[in-house]
Amino acid sequence: MSNDSHDKKPPSSPAPDLFKGGNGSSIEHAVIVNDEFCRDIVSLEYEFINRIARQRMLNWELDIQSLLSNDDRMYDCLAVVWSNGEKEEFYFDITSTWG
Repeated sequence: MSNDSHDKKPPSSPAPDLFKGGNGSSIEHAVIVNDEFCRDIVSLEYEFINRIARQRMLNWELDIQSLLSNDDRMYDCLAVVWSNGEKEEFYFDITSTWG
């Protein structure tokens, strides 16, 4: 006689949605970081870029990080250099954590 209770796996909880907003390609499409799960915003910004790096199968280095203000909102801009030599900027809306 089989015991079905041993064959069932507990339901897995979904991973928290860390990012919302845009794809980070510009201020208008800035990524909004969900800081409910982590107060270290820069670590979450790096995680966003790491996810893209894994999809592209590339490594990256931070070139420049800058703080920008636009229409009463605060943005973090991370300029990266990909391992293939291309450069790209990512914009993060950090208004909710600023101040």
